[in-house]
Amino acid sequence: QHRKVEALEKQLSRRIADSLLAEATEQNGITRLVAEVPSSRIEALRDINDRLLEKLKSVVIVLGSVYDGRPQFLAAVTPDLVARGYDAVRIIKQVAGVAGGGGGGQPRLAQAGGKFPDKLAEALALARQILSG
Repeated sequence: QHRKVEALEKQLSRRIADSLLAEATEQNGITRLVAEVPSSRIEALRDINDRLLEKLKSVVIVLGSVYDGRPQFLAAVTPDLVARGYDAVRIIKQVAGVAGGGGGGQPRLAQAGGKFPDKLAEALALARQILSG
């Protein structure tokens, strides 16, 4: 039963990721994708992120979701863009800060939680702003 749920969750994550591909934008030669994902566990956000990284070879990704009444965020940066100064940890700390949270990780992948679910849209708007600068 548990395995079946996991398989369905992975399938759903793949579908969500594929639908998000259209939201990727390019500016100054850098592809960015900032998106709100339907209520998902952090593991599902990681699956969605992995699929997006598979499809978009060079990209900065910030995903946000509210799960169990709490906002959560995931940021990913491909190695070529880490080399150009983009840092998932720096991005995630600023974004999660809007929702009353914090997080960490590595320059290529970071995650965070927050306290205020109603601040998710504002946090993702900040991510778009950071990435357009």
